[in-house]
This record gives sequence, structure tokens and C-alpha cells, in this order.
Amino acid sequence: MKLRHAFLSILCLVFFLPQLFSQSLYELNYSYGEGSELENYKAFMMINEDGTGMVRIAFTDLESGQKNIIEYVVDEFYDQEDQSLATQVAYVTSEPIQIEGDISYPPDHFILVKNEETGYFEPSYVLSLDEETKEEVQGAFVSVRLLNDEDLTEDYMKLFFVESDEEFQNLFVNEVKPITVEQKATKLHLILVANTLDKKIGRTCVIDKENVLGLFEEITSFLGIGYSTQVIEGKDFSRRNVDAAIAKVKPGANDIVVFYYTGHGYNPGEGGKQYPNLDLRERTSDDIGGLNTLNIEDIYQLIQAKNARFNLVLSDCCNNDPFSSNSIGSEGVSLRTSSIGWNKNFCSELFLKKRESILMTGASKGQLSAGNVADGGFFTFNLRENIEKSVGKLASANVVNWETIVAQTQKQTTVRANKSLCRMPNDEVLRCAQKPDFKIGVR
Repeated sequence: MKLRHAFLSILCLVFFLPQLFSQSLYELNYSYGEGSELENYKAFMMINEDGTGMVRIAFTDLESGQKNIIEYVVDEFYDQEDQSLATQVAYVTSEPIQIEGDISYPPDHFILVKNEETGYFEPSYVLSLDEETKEEVQGAFVSVRLLNDEDLTEDYMKLFFVESDEEFQNLFVNEVKPITVEQKATKLHLILVANTLDKKIGRTCVIDKENVLGLFEEITSFLGIGYSTQVIEGKDFSRRNVDAAIAKVKPGANDIVVFYYTGHGYNPGEGGKQYPNLDLRERTSDDIGGLNTLNIEDIYQLIQAKNARFNLVLSDCCNNDPFSSNSIGSEGVSLRTSSIGWNKNFCSELFLKKRESILMTGASKGQLSAGNVADGGFFTFNLRENIEKSVGKLASANVVNWETIVAQTQKQTTVRANKSLCRMPNDEVLRCAQKPDFKIGVR
């Protein structure tokens, strides 16, 4: 695509590395030219935590007075291969969809530059391609505004959305369905196992633990359902305590059971199972295997046998030989975050109506699992992000299902790993190779 190639020449050599810290909504007012040739445009930019997102550009044709709205998807590019060294991030737009009007518009590309004082990447300028000269043109931001929940009024959203848009319908038309008495009696039972004291990956396990606890605390509070947790970490980390925690869970027929593990894992290789063994040794001097391990698929079967309505069994660990170790990836960058609420209908659809059992692990057989101390494990990061995206106020109904969530988590984790540099157990720095594996059973 000519526009993209022209843009890449501006930043010399840019690498596609999809990763941010949290969802951000921006209103961007910008212009090209000056004096009588000044052209003004307004953009609504939504960037998700995993780097996916969209931009809607609204403008009025000066000759006809016709309003036009065009939507683009965005791809994220950095000016350095190592994200921790990046000073610029670019959102390159493509795949235009005409939402309103019939006047086409060449894509604009939005450049954010790192503020060294705050550490945030902030909108700095915009680039496009002159339709006549085919030369790159730089535009200037007239104003930049980070949007929050209270800004998304009906009048405001009409600047960028039409009333038939699903996003508009979800915000202002569709009724919130009440949670039934039976659904309110639902309880989510969480067993969280984290190897937080490990010298190599303990810090990433702490991040994973906090993110997962925060996610399910938010979900249960938002839905108004029961919540119980058993957290096995630090000096309590052991096979014995995991066995006891699983045995202790006695869910009701309409309950939810979540088992989550972050730590070391391995696969014996030939004759080994598809899914990893969890390394549950209390001390590194203990023998690997035997009474110091459990296979995540065996845990899945134990959880299923408890006959809860919905089961979610997750492990973020390696699935390679017993002497491998999780790889440490390069750290990412962050944007300022917007405070945007969730859609209760979507959250209810995911957690209060499904009769499913899901097993998902962060790496396929023979692979390492990667992460860093900023985001935790790549798999956990992307899974959490896809769950939150699916229940967001600007989500589409077609993503509110577990099949889409796990498929997108698999895809985005694979892409991020392949485009990230990881320090291997032997200290060699290579591209990460990681593809989560999963299976879904209907109860």
C-alpha cells in the first residue's frame, strides 16, 4: 500500500509490535495547510490495551456542506525494535469504511511521541499523503482531549457515529437487562496459584497475580454475584496446597469455577501430554515431577467433575522440556488511560449464561512462555485484555463469546511473541515463539 510505504520512510525502520498498557479514547482536532487553504478535521481514536483499535474521522465538505464520517482500523508501529527504547509510536490507518456521506478521504496517520517527564506517549502530529503531489504532508493538532465516560453523551457521539451504529445502540437505545434472582445467587470460585518467589520469573508472576485478582474482583462486583478466592503464593506455593484448594471448592450447579496458574511448567516430550505439567516444587532443590507436579489437563478434569455451570482453567507457563525456563520479553510503552465503563448485558452474557468448560494454556507443546515485568505473561495480558474488550461499552455483540475471546487471545499472543525479543534461558536474545493452546467443552 503506497501510503503505508511512504509513511514508513518517515520513521526509517519501524517494527510492528502490538502492545500498550490500557484502553485510551482521544478526540483529536487537527488541520493541514494555513490561511485560506486551511483544512480542519476531527478524529475519534480508540486504542485498546493490546494495540488494536480504530479511528473515525469526521469532516464537512466545504463545497457541498455534506458531513462525512469514515472509519479505519489502526496498526501500531514503533521506531525501535526494542520497545523499551522507543521514542515514537505511530498509528497507521487502513481499510476505510464510509459511515456517512460519500466523499472519500485519504488515510491520516497519527504519531505519538514519548514525554520523557511522564513516560507517556502523547499525540504530537499527523501525517497524510497529498493526493495530487503524492508527497507526505504533516498536519498539526489544534487540540487533543483524553475522553472519559462522562464525555460520551448522545450529542457528542453523534459527531462520529450514526444512530444505526451498534456502538450507539448499545450506549443509548438498548435496555440493560436485569440480573435475575437465580443469577444473583451465582458464586465465582477462584483458585489462583502463583510462583511469586521464583528468582527468574517471580516479578512477572506477581504482575499476573494482581491482574487476574483485579479482573475477577471487578467482574463479580460489577455483576453483583458472590466471590471466593484461594490464593496460593509465596511460601505457601506447593502441590499439597493446590490439592487442598481444589478439594475445598464445592460449587453450586449455577456457579463458576476459575483455576489460574502462573509459574514454571514443562512437558516431558515423547509420551507427554498435550498440555503442560505445573512445576509445584517448594524448593528448587526438590525433584522435578512426581509429587511435585500436576498436569493442567488433569486439573481441568477435576474441576469439570465438580459440575459447576462454567469452568475456566488457565495456565501461563512453559510447555517445553523440564530444563527450560520462561523467556523474558522486552517491555512495552504506555498511553494515558480513559475511564470507560462496561456493558452489563455483555458481561452477563459471558459469565451468567454460558454452560461451558474451557482449558487454555499459554504455550503449545514444545514452546516457552514469555512475559516481562511491566505486563506479566504475554498470554495472561492478552486474555485479560480480550475479556475486558468484549464487555466494554464500545464492544460489538459478535465478540461477546468465549470462542472469539480464546481465538483472539491465541492470535494476539502469537503475534506479540513473534514480534518481540526474548532473553532465552541461555541468555541468548531471539524472537519469541509462543502460541497458546486451548479446548472448549459445552456442558
